[in-house]
Amino acid sequence: MKTNDTSPKIRSEEKVPPRVWLWVIVVVVLANILLPILWNNFEKRPSIENSRQPYHLSKDYWHYEKMLEDSISQSSKIPVTIIGDSVVWGEYVDRDSTLTAYLNERSNVQNTYKFLNAGINGLYPVVLKELIENYYPHNKRLPVILHYNFLWISNPEADLQDPKERTLNHSNLLPQFFHDIPPYKAPFEKRLKITVSLHIPSNRLAKHIQISYVDNKSIPNWTMDMGPTWPPNYPNSSKNISGQYDFQNLSEHENDPSRGKHSSRHKSWNRKGMQVQQDRWIDPTSSIQWPALLKLTKLLQEKNLSVFVIIGPLNKHMMDERSQNKCSHYEGLARIWLKEQGISHVVLPTLPSELYADSSHPLSGGYNKMAEILLLSDEFSKWLNELDL
Repeated sequence: MKTNDTSPKIRSEEKVPPRVWLWVIVVVVLANILLPILWNNFEKRPSIENSRQPYHLSKDYWHYEKMLEDSISQSSKIPVTIIGDSVVWGEYVDRDSTLTAYLNERSNVQNTYKFLNAGINGLYPVVLKELIENYYPHNKRLPVILHYNFLWISNPEADLQDPKERTLNHSNLLPQFFHDIPPYKAPFEKRLKITVSLHIPSNRLAKHIQISYVDNKSIPNWTMDMGPTWPPNYPNSSKNISGQYDFQNLSEHENDPSRGKHSSRHKSWNRKGMQVQQDRWIDPTSSIQWPALLKLTKLLQEKNLSVFVIIGPLNKHMMDERSQNKCSHYEGLARIWLKEQGISHVVLPTLPSELYADSSHPLSGGYNKMAEILLLSDEFSKWLNELDL
């Protein structure tokens, strides 16, 4: 006996039409292209004399890129960026007492050049290379000054050779594949996620928003944050997310108690009770940081108008005689290689002992002295005068 089943049939193998997938792809691609552009026009980054990447945004590489682009485009003079780690950035000093600030103050080259601080706190050669390769605005083809800090080759830990797993600063900038970094033991999934995110503009923007506006959390996690007390009071659950976009957070905090001449940290290494060190310098043939530094130099030479390298000055007052000799050996190797590559450079002499805060960072007076030595250097003056701009 047949029954008349009038219920609709469900087709389990129904396929999505190809044109629907095409539209999905188009929307995703457009979102990745347009959202960063729209946000860049919406965001108002403050224009500040002697600006540098704010310490609290040290890992906000989107902001680093856009800040440099702003500084370059807004300058009425020829911008010269100075690239490096915390020595260039100015670990113990305020933004008006860095090397770039004193170069701008002392420069008498007909007011032609504007020196820009393109350093970031906590970098080291391996990640500095990745930062410059992926976030530095090479399309401008401007003159660049690169600082060589040999502190990163002075012992196995600094050179990333110690196999003991540890948290590394700026690990998202480490080469995730095809480059062995012994203390970096992230799983494959994390490495893949970092690599993919690095090349997707909207992901780079999302990371910027998290770091700059919502306490380095995703927006859902920020909204559901339980707060510092118990029981939880969910302080952000009733907040309007648009109220978080305070563009003042994009500038360096004023009167930072950790930096500047009035800071308790702004005093010489011997006044802090630091002792002379016996460092375990790495052989250049086995170093991880040394070849990264050379590759970065070649990258800058290929992509930018002209490169000048500043070597040192490390605090040799804190080194025993053997370490001083090793440091001088590396300085000699660098000079030979740079000469072979046709790259202008200068080895800065060791500063007076009282001008160092530690083994590598100058105090305010140290940066002032470095700027004086540079501007009196025939090699540096010749490089500036020969720039074909």
